[in-house]
Amino acid sequence: MKRTKRRHHTEESKRRMSEVKLGKNNPMYGKHRTEEWKRNHSKLMSGKNNPNYGKHYFHTEESKLKMSESLKKGYEMGKYVSWNKGKHNVYSEETRRKLSETKINDILPNKSD
Repeated sequence: MKRTKRRHHTEESKRRMSEVKLGKNNPMYGKHRTEEWKRNHSKLMSGKNNPNYGKHYFHTEESKLKMSESLKKGYEMGKYVSWNKGKHNVYSEETRRKLSETKINDILPNKSD
C-alpha cells in the first residue's frame, strides 16, 4: 500500500477552524456533565478499560537529559517562573510545622511513637 504524504493545515486555516468552534458554535457550549455521568465515566475508564492500562512509556536517558536541559534553559530565559518566586512567608506557621513533622517522620518513622 502506497503511503500518501501528510498534509498540514496552514496557520490561517487553523485559526478559522478554531473560530468556528468558539462560544455558542461549540457543541458543548453551555452544557455540563452531571456528577452521575462523571462517576460512571470514571468507572468505565478505570483499570483494564483504560486505553493506557498496562502500557509503560519510558524515556531513554538521552531524552530525559534533553528534557532536563530544555527546562533549565527555559528557567534561565524566564520562560518558566516558580510559583513562589519573590514571595516570602507563603505558608502559615501551622503549615510549616506540619510540613516539618512530615519530613521528620519520613526520615525517622519511629520518632513520633
